[in-house]
Amino acid sequence: GYVPAYIPPGFEINSYEDYKTAKSIYYSNGQGQTIRFTQYKSNDIDLWLDTEKAATENIMLNATEAFLIDKDGLISIVWAEDVTFCILGEGSKEELIKMAKSVNKKKFL
Repeated sequence: GYVPAYIPPGFEINSYEDYKTAKSIYYSNGQGQTIRFTQYKSNDIDLWLDTEKAATENIMLNATEAFLIDKDGLISIVWAEDVTFCILGEGSKEELIKMAKSVNKKKFL
């Protein structure tokens, strides 16, 4: 599996889930903010992303294009390599981009 090597300051793993189609790690901090990192087990998935009345942009994560959505302070970053990834969280857009750029292959918890 894949995991982010960088976690924004103050966040720590709260829980994780391993489903048939996806694996998720949930992070939280003392201020009640949360981040979810999900690795889908294939690229053959349909993701529903809420972009209505949201700011959207294409960004680069290392050499991979990603889609970023900022809706009322909730940031979503979605990209695909050999599998599809999604980071959904509260907090700084720059910190979540840094987290996304740090994702690499490791043993998944």
